[in-house]
Amino acid sequence: MLDADEEETGKAEVAKEIEFWGFKFHFVPEYDISKINKSLRTQVRDSQNIAPKQTVDQFAAMMEHKRFDPIVVTQDNGTVDGNTRTDARRQRKDKFCTAFVIEENLTNAHERVRSRLNALAAALNQRGGVRLTHKEAVRAAENMLRLGFKSEVIQSRIGVNSQIMVQIKREITAGAKLEKVGLGNIDISKSALRALGSEKVAAINEAPYRELAKLAVDARFSAAEINETARHIISLSSDTKALDWLVEVRDASLARIGEVSTTGNPGTVTAARALRQHLGYVLKFAGREDELIETSPSQRAAHLTYATKARDVLNALSMKLDAA
Repeated sequence: MLDADEEETGKAEVAKEIEFWGFKFHFVPEYDISKINKSLRTQVRDSQNIAPKQTVDQFAAMMEHKRFDPIVVTQDNGTVDGNTRTDARRQRKDKFCTAFVIEENLTNAHERVRSRLNALAAALNQRGGVRLTHKEAVRAAENMLRLGFKSEVIQSRIGVNSQIMVQIKREITAGAKLEKVGLGNIDISKSALRALGSEKVAAINEAPYRELAKLAVDARFSAAEINETARHIISLSSDTKALDWLVEVRDASLARIGEVSTTGNPGTVTAARALRQHLGYVLKFAGREDELIETSPSQRAAHLTYATKARDVLNALSMKLDAA
C-alpha cells in the first residue's frame, strides 16, 4: 500500500530481508502470475489464514490507487510471500506484478533451505496487512531458534515476547534431551516439557533424567512437581542414589499412576502424598543417620534448623494421627 517513494523503500526493505536470510535473488518488474503453482508455498500460515477473502477483496479495491510490495517467489514458482496480493490481482484480472525471485527451488528443497524460506516468509508476513496469529508466530520463532538465530533477532522480526522465547527454548532443550535418552516420542504436556527443559533440570545426568521424565509422564506430574523432584535429585551425590530414590517415588506414586492409566487424570496432588514420598527417602537412612549430617560448615546451622522444625511438625502430625 505504497506511493512511488514508499514503493522504492518497501522494495529495498524486502530485498534487505531476503539478503538477511542468505538467499540470492533477482527482481522481475513484470512477473507473470499465471506461472505461480498454487499448491507450492512455504509452510508458515495455517490454511484458514492464507489469502482470506475479505482481505483479498480489500486489497483488490486498494490496488486501484495504491502500490504494494513485490511478492516473493522461488525459481520454481512457489510462493514465499504474497498469496493475498496475488489473489487480489487475479480478482482484478491483472496478468503481471512486481516480484523478487529467489534462486532456490521449493520443490524437494533441503530441510535447512526450506526452514530458511519459512523464516523469511514469516518475517515478510509481519510487514503485510495480514499479520501472523500468535500460534503461527510461535511456530515461526521456534523454527528460527532451531536455525540458530538469537532471541533478539527473532523478536525484532516476529514480535514474540521474551517470556514466550524462554518457553520455546525450554521446549527445544527438553526435546533434544529426551531424544538423547531414548524418549523422543514421549507424550508429554507443554508445561511439563518446559519444566524438563529448564537449565537446572536439563543438566541432570541422563539416567536419572530419563527416569524423571518417565515418572512425570506416568504420574502426570505438574511443572512444580517436576521441579521439586529435580531439586532433590540434584541434591543427591550420585546417579545411583538418585535412581534409588526415584524408584521409591514411583512406588509411592503407584496409586496415582494407576489413576492416570485408567482415567487420564492424576486427581488432586495432596500434601499427604508428597510427604509420603519424601519420608520414604528419609526412612532409607534408619540406622545410618550420620549420612544425613551436613558437612559444609556454612550450611550446618540452616540444616539443624530444618531438621528441628521438621521433627516438631512430624511430632504434631503423629499426635493427630493417634487421636484420629
